[in-house]
Amino acid sequence: MNEGIAKKRLDRERALAIFYKADILEISPNEVLSQEEAVSKFSAELINSFSESAEKIDSIIGSSAQGWAIGRMPIIDRAILRMEIGELLSSSDTPKAVIISEAVELASIYSTESSSRFINGIMASVVQELDNAGIKNDHAGPDSSDSMAIS
Repeated sequence: MNEGIAKKRLDRERALAIFYKADILEISPNEVLSQEEAVSKFSAELINSFSESAEKIDSIIGSSAQGWAIGRMPIIDRAILRMEIGELLSSSDTPKAVIISEAVELASIYSTESSSRFINGIMASVVQELDNAGIKNDHAGPDSSDSMAIS
């Protein structure tokens, strides 16, 4: 893993911890962010992307997670989905395939055995809906791939 990718992974993990803490304390991620020290620009962007569109993102999760109410999801899964769907909806320069891959990897590290498949399915569904709506992420860079983490 190159240095830039490793740094972004650490930034995602930091943002994920903030999302998790916010959910546990039942406060906004921005409120937790304001209490934290030394948060990277990228971590803050992930939190702000969700905060700017929280209702929309939760609605997307609810409609994509058929049979699962957002409140019944494990907190860490909900946090990953909120963070990475926020990134998909933002003007991120990260390719969609990379965002999905990161979400799946975070789920495999921090959540239950079946969470990576669950997260992958929801993220793939969201990307398909965005593509159908004509929302494209044209920022295909060197870490971009046409294959998404679909299992």
